[in-house]
Amino acid sequence: MKEFKPIFISPSKADKFDIVADAQPDRAAFFGDGLFETMIFMNGKIRFSQFHQNRLQEGLKQLHLSGKNLSHVEALEFFISKKWGKDQPLRIRWNIFRAGLGKYSPSTTEVKENFLIQTHQNSPKIKKQVIVSNSVKVHPSPWSHCKTLNALPYVMAGVERMERKGDEIILLDHEDHISEAGASNLFWIIGNEFFTPSLSCGCIAGVGRAIILEKLKESGIPVHQGQFKIKELNKADRLFTSNVTGISHIAQCEGKSYNASPLPLIESIFE
Repeated sequence: MKEFKPIFISPSKADKFDIVADAQPDRAAFFGDGLFETMIFMNGKIRFSQFHQNRLQEGLKQLHLSGKNLSHVEALEFFISKKWGKDQPLRIRWNIFRAGLGKYSPSTTEVKENFLIQTHQNSPKIKKQVIVSNSVKVHPSPWSHCKTLNALPYVMAGVERMERKGDEIILLDHEDHISEAGASNLFWIIGNEFFTPSLSCGCIAGVGRAIILEKLKESGIPVHQGQFKIKELNKADRLFTSNVTGISHIAQCEGKSYNASPLPLIESIFE
């Protein structure tokens, strides 16, 4: 029997189909087989670029992907600066996914990549109402700390947050330890000490998280990474989320109110 080369078809209108001549296999769409980095371009540079590259290399290692042909950050910075100037703050999503098609078992370790460029918007300063998810759990794995393209838990957490009319949602792991927020890491302060969930709780190793931890260490401020139950937040004076765009203070979570005034030491990191 003659081998049938894969062909992509697409509906043009009801019950009518066309062959898509230039379509390519896309394991990002088929299997979520890849990684992404969300980066901020400011003043001609990608902010925290070394942290992004370190996390990307860890992700490539965990997914058994080759990064030898990936674009260089410096080349991306040059292109963006030439195209849109250095003064336009931009949000960049860098998608990296395995090449080829295959089925669940891939045919290569090589990768493809693309970039989505958008207007940058800072994180909201305050999130008034935060809920704890009752439908989504995150599960630790060798790659749960990586930013993989398989993001359905976070999509469903976003759906739950909108349906319950919250400004943010907290996710727990499979043993009900605090893990992270819907698109951010989570920190809280008790007295003068900072707390954040360990990566063993299934949270993503956020770039903002890494920068904050480094800043706290440099400043000699105690910070605890561990496994914490949700009741620990009742002891907190402050609660905030962090991602690469900045931090957001939590005003209230599950009936508990928090101090949402500025934290200059932390907020200065993202200026």
